[in-house]
Amino acid sequence: MDITIYYEDTDSTGIVYHANYLKYCDRARSKYFFENNITLENTNGHLTIHSLECKYVAPAKLGDKLIVQSTI
Repeated sequence: MDITIYYEDTDSTGIVYHANYLKYCDRARSKYFFENNITLENTNGHLTIHSLECKYVAPAKLGDKLIVQSTI
């Protein structure tokens, strides 16, 4: 999933707030569900995150484009 970094994602120096990376991962997870027609109704309400692994390569900055991958 491609994500563009906007002003609201950053601090006063233009670097992404640390916690926002987790939001980007969850957006990619949601996109996976949408694209595969997985809903709360057809999973008995179980879309829980069991574990999460993030690999930070470099700080994201205002205007950057990120590629976020989610695997199930």
